[in-house]
Amino acid sequence: MTRGESPWIDAADIMLHDVKLVFDIGANTGQTAKQLSLSFPGAEIYCFEPVISTFESLKIEAAALERVKLFPFGFSEKKSSQTIFRQIDTRWNSLSKNEDAGLGSMQVSLETIDEFCAENNVRQVDIIKTDTEGHDLSVLRGASKMLTQGNVSAIYIEVGFYREDAGHTEFCDVLEYLKGVGFQFFGLYDQDSIVFIAHPVQPRFPWSNALFLRNDLVAQKYEAQYARWLAGMLETKSPFARTPKAIP
Repeated sequence: MTRGESPWIDAADIMLHDVKLVFDIGANTGQTAKQLSLSFPGAEIYCFEPVISTFESLKIEAAALERVKLFPFGFSEKKSSQTIFRQIDTRWNSLSKNEDAGLGSMQVSLETIDEFCAENNVRQVDIIKTDTEGHDLSVLRGASKMLTQGNVSAIYIEVGFYREDAGHTEFCDVLEYLKGVGFQFFGLYDQDSIVFIAHPVQPRFPWSNALFLRNDLVAQKYEAQYARWLAGMLETKSPFARTPKAIP
């Protein structure tokens, strides 16, 4: 399988050890948890789903999955309780695009990743997957300590590309934030969803899933390869060869 086909294979390929712990944030009814369990049979999968009715479905769907732990709350940049409107499709439940669909509302509990990890003695998270319909940057801001200390290896996040799309976190915002905490963009997945359809009331905004990896892990895998390429360019006196600047 080539790079760009599976985020789980691409993420695992960059790491120094087998994947041991994955956070599935916005687990919904366990769609991703099933993929993760198949991809990483030796890993623990922590699933976080704050909408209680959806969490009950998650418990049923995840009952047969080994090494999966379920938590009935979500994450944000600070601990709080917020009101969320239920949507026709539970995958659309969103704190950012929180529109009243006439199906009622409920309170959801939110923690921060940093506090959760400190309280539960979680020192390393190999992969954070977050799909919270536009709230993902707040999720990552609540993990600033874990990220800056190098305690997270990979982040798989749903992203959008239009500023007015409240239901998806804008890609450039994610890129800028993660650059500042030592991560780099590695690839886009589910690219069939990158389609914009104009509509006067409800446009279809394009979205995708993006994989970000810690800078030092990428350098460890590719730096020697790049050095060999650069040496070859210098040897042939290519005008394209320049002394590379360090990645901040």
